[in-house]
Amino acid sequence: MSNELSLNTLAVEIDSLHDQANYHAGTAVVYAAKCGQKLNEAKEQLGNDKAKFTEWLGFNSKVKIRQAYNYINLSKAHPKLLSGAVQLTALPSVQQAIELLNAPEEVKEQVNNSLAEGEKVSVAEINQLKRDAKEKEALIQKIRKQRDDWKANGKTQIDNLSKRIAEADAEKAKAINVAIRAERENTQEQIEAHKRAVNLAKVDMDKLKLKHKKSIDDEVKANLGRMQIEIDQKQYKIDEAQKRIDELAQQESELNVRVGAIARHNKALEEVKSGIEKAFVPIHGLNEDNDFDVPSDISAEWRKVSDTVNSMADTIFDLCKKMDTPTVKIVND
Repeated sequence: MSNELSLNTLAVEIDSLHDQANYHAGTAVVYAAKCGQKLNEAKEQLGNDKAKFTEWLGFNSKVKIRQAYNYINLSKAHPKLLSGAVQLTALPSVQQAIELLNAPEEVKEQVNNSLAEGEKVSVAEINQLKRDAKEKEALIQKIRKQRDDWKANGKTQIDNLSKRIAEADAEKAKAINVAIRAERENTQEQIEAHKRAVNLAKVDMDKLKLKHKKSIDDEVKANLGRMQIEIDQKQYKIDEAQKRIDELAQQESELNVRVGAIARHNKALEEVKSGIEKAFVPIHGLNEDNDFDVPSDISAEWRKVSDTVNSMADTIFDLCKKMDTPTVKIVND
């Protein structure tokens, strides 16, 4: 009896809240959420039996079954509406709130932001946003599926290619091993053959050495003796040639010094002779003995110049004599 009374009370409260949800435009969603809370309580008292709840609702309330479940879902989705901890100026309408129940989070956020800024959002716009979000999600899922398919196909192709490469590498390695083994065996046979040939040659060489050891030793010693003599002779000639080269270098150096001295004396001599001719020949004539008639006031100066010239001539003569060079004798008259 008490349970039936409680359900009857709930039915009255449900209808009252439903009416207020229809009459109060600004806060209708709050009354709708509270109506949903009462509907859920009645549903729980009926053991959450959908059939019993539908039958009870049809006999005891003017709320339709579909609307009832929308109210219930609204109360569960927005518990703050039940406690009053909401901003009353930014509430959606009942229909907007119901449409947003199954909307993606990005649509909910977009609509709530628009309402908070005072913009009007119709139910049709909410449904369009939901469709756009659904299409976007479908496109994303399609792209993800294509990506996964491409990954799977690419992985399969890579696996197949890797398998083929591994098989080819195995065949190649097998062929290389066979070739290497054959070449190694052939090389080993050649080595053995060479070893046998070398051993035979060593035996023959030992026999030949034993047979001709004495004659070979004597011939080698004789050849070494002759070669040493030739080496000593050539070394002697080299030493003599080097000594002669050193002497010639010394003579060349001395000759260069002497040639320089001669050149300097010759130049000085020419300058003196030229000075004498310019000084005396134009001024004085010849005397009765066909000789220069030198005045007494320059006779002493003339003799001094003459002595200098003769001294230089003697020096040049000595140098030329040392160099075995032809000389020109200068006579002082």
